[in-house]
Amino acid sequence: MGATDLGWFAAVGSLETGEHRRLLPASGRVRFLPPNHLVYGQGGGLWAVPFDLENLEVRGAARPVMDNVLSHPYANTQQEHFAISETGTLIYLPGGIVHLSPVWVDRDGRRTAITQQSGPSLYPKLSPDGNRLAASQGDSWIYDLEGGTRTRLATEGDSFVPRWSPDGERLVFGSFGADNQTKSLYELRVDGQAQGRFLEDSPSQNRQYPIAWTSDGHELLVFELDPETSGNILVWTPADGEMRPLIATAFNE
Repeated sequence: MGATDLGWFAAVGSLETGEHRRLLPASGRVRFLPPNHLVYGQGGGLWAVPFDLENLEVRGAARPVMDNVLSHPYANTQQEHFAISETGTLIYLPGGIVHLSPVWVDRDGRRTAITQQSGPSLYPKLSPDGNRLAASQGDSWIYDLEGGTRTRLATEGDSFVPRWSPDGERLVFGSFGADNQTKSLYELRVDGQAQGRFLEDSPSQNRQYPIAWTSDGHELLVFELDPETSGNILVWTPADGEMRPLIATAFNE
C-alpha cells in the first residue's frame, strides 16, 4: 500500500531494487489469491481483479465477490478484516462497516458510552484535567465527558492525531490543508478565541503528526513521514518556530 496527494493505491515492489509499480486504487488490505487474482477490501465488501503474476500487471476489471465484511476506519482508510492462505482459502470477519464511537471501559470490562451521538473517534486523547476528550477522523471533535456533548473544531482540511498542550488550552494536529497538499502541523485554541494556524516554519512538506509535549510545554515531539528514510522524530519549539531533527536515521523511527 502507498499514498500520494491523489489518494491511496496498491503497488507491487522489487525486494532487490526497491522499485515499485502501481496496480490499482485501494485504501484497504490487498491480498494475492492463487493462482491469478488480487482481492481487496472496499466499502465493507471484497472485490477481486485478475492479476498477471508473471508480468505483475492487473488484467481486466474488478468485480465484487463478497459483502458484509467487518470494516472499520483507520488513518483515513477503511480496513476490511480478511486473509487468504497460500492454498487459496479465504477467511474473514462478518459485520459490515463499523462506525466507531468512544466509550469508557472499567477494569471489569463494562462499557459506558461517552456520548449518545455517533461520530468520529480515532486517535482519542484525554485533556490534562481529564474532563475532555479530543478525537479526529477528517474533522476533529472535543467530547465534554461531564455533559456528554461534543463540539466540532474548525480546522482547515483533514486533521489527525490531536495532542493537548500541558495547560489544556491548545491542540496540535497533523493536517492536510483544504488544498489536500499542505502537510504540516496545525495549532488551535480550544476556546475558539483565536483562529487556528499552520506551523509553516517547518522546512519540510512531508506528512507530520505530533507525538507528545514535554511537561513544561516548551517542546513538541513530532513524527515525520520521510519518503527517503520511512520516518524521523523531530522537535518543534513554539518559542522560535524551529523544527529540528532529534532522531533521523535510515530506518523508520
